[in-house]
Amino acid sequence: MAKTFLGFDVSSSCVGYGVLKQHDDGRLEVVAIGHFQPVKENIFDNLLDTKTHINEILHKYRPTDIAIEDILLFIKGKSSANTITLLSMFNRTVCLCCYEFLKSTGSKNYPRLMDVKTIRETLSLDGEHVEKEDLPVILGKRLGINFPIIYNRKKNIDVKTYDQSDGMAVCLANVLLPIDSTIAPLHIPKKRKPKAEKKPRIKRVKQTTKNVVRARKRKK
Repeated sequence: MAKTFLGFDVSSSCVGYGVLKQHDDGRLEVVAIGHFQPVKENIFDNLLDTKTHINEILHKYRPTDIAIEDILLFIKGKSSANTITLLSMFNRTVCLCCYEFLKSTGSKNYPRLMDVKTIRETLSLDGEHVEKEDLPVILGKRLGINFPIIYNRKKNIDVKTYDQSDGMAVCLANVLLPIDSTIAPLHIPKKRKPKAEKKPRIKRVKQTTKNVVRARKRKK
């Protein structure tokens, strides 16, 4: 039975997505590559606009399998409580929309959360480290297409290109690295290393003249 895979890369400024259809013979067909930008109003209007766009995409392509790039709890040089909180709100809003859609279709699948390291390692052609900027070329080779490039006014590659390639990367990685989607994703906190036992402190006695005399008397 043919399957339709949908992948999302979520941020508060731009959401990239990719849609792939896997035919019965295993052949992959690129259905859509796109993005949308939530309105820049207050946080409630932003989230509502994101939810509306996501639901439109879900009902248009009717995916059987959905994957979303999970949030990073630490981003070197960019991490802050405000940044992580904002990303979390948008990411989980998309997750909830996808979950509600899958339930409405009678599917027992859950949306899959994929970390960026797993996605890029799965798509690497030669086992080499993959940067965000490498993905359009890698996806083009893997899917046999000319990946669409968006240029800005200065004729440089627009960042929206990488939002789209991230969305398609999530989608393709989900195809190449299958799991049992009927099991709910869980966030299991990392086990903390047991603290090393503190060695008892040894009292050091100052070598004063009185202490030396006392020590000599004890020896006698």
